[in-house]
Amino acid sequence: MHSSKKVLFAIETMLTRLGLVVLPTLPRWAVLACARSAGAVAYWTAPQQRRITLSNLDIAFGDSLSPQAKRRIAREAFYTTALVMLDLFWFSRHMEQRVHRYVTLDPDLRTHIYTQPMIGVTAHFGNWELLSKALSVYGFPHVAVATPLANPAVDAIIGMGRSIPGVEIVTRQGAIRGLLRALRQKKHVALLLDQNTKPEEGGLFVSFFGLSIPMSTAAAVLSERTDAPVIPLFCRANINGSYTIYSLPPLKRADLVQAGSNIIHTITQTIATLFEQEIRAHPEQWLWMYKRWKYIDPDWPAAAYPFYSKPLRPG
Repeated sequence: MHSSKKVLFAIETMLTRLGLVVLPTLPRWAVLACARSAGAVAYWTAPQQRRITLSNLDIAFGDSLSPQAKRRIAREAFYTTALVMLDLFWFSRHMEQRVHRYVTLDPDLRTHIYTQPMIGVTAHFGNWELLSKALSVYGFPHVAVATPLANPAVDAIIGMGRSIPGVEIVTRQGAIRGLLRALRQKKHVALLLDQNTKPEEGGLFVSFFGLSIPMSTAAAVLSERTDAPVIPLFCRANINGSYTIYSLPPLKRADLVQAGSNIIHTITQTIATLFEQEIRAHPEQWLWMYKRWKYIDPDWPAAAYPFYSKPLRPG
């Protein structure tokens, strides 16, 4: 490891430990104020992330929104992301009490979540990190997939926060086998799906905001093999610092089967379309600084993609 990376990892570890000590002691209003300040500082001092964010907003909304509206969404998205990070620490203490006070379940959610095994899918929308914890607190145990962080020390600290009663964590590598086992044991599973998953890694190109992007087929494969329905779940951040967890109606494989169609593609595309629908309705909730259009579909013109996109090389 290069010395510069060692220094960076040491700083990250120190800040993470400090956050675990200090942030949980703050009142809710102070956490919101810190998130507002941190989001504003990040927006103005991280030009590359700001450029990616605005470029993504251009892809998604084109001329339907003014530059001023896009900048407002970008600033709010930076705030939402900062709040997600701070709440990793804040909800680590008195978790059940704080979840019951600040996280509300939409009434329709319980009608959509069956007793039979289900495949919950979500995006980097609102507080995706809190979603899993809150569902467990409210009586919905499940198996979730976690990707290790680059910094092992920080990964261990964050991992302790993710390891809570009712949430079983499996690693991303070889996750399908573990998730299939969980579903066959009548357990719910949860997946974070709006990430770049290349075809050789189990991804499939689908349409997202009018451009073709590679998306994981994990939920579709699990549903196809077990007949478990797929349920889109979201944890929306509210202006007062609370959260609302809600779901869309479950996707049942039998309802999506069409003559001559590829069921894996159909389910994956349907999930992408529903994600897009929620992001359009609440754009300030999504992680716009992520390079979601990173890989160019070989069958699409490169000029249609953002500045950071690159051709997808064969694996």
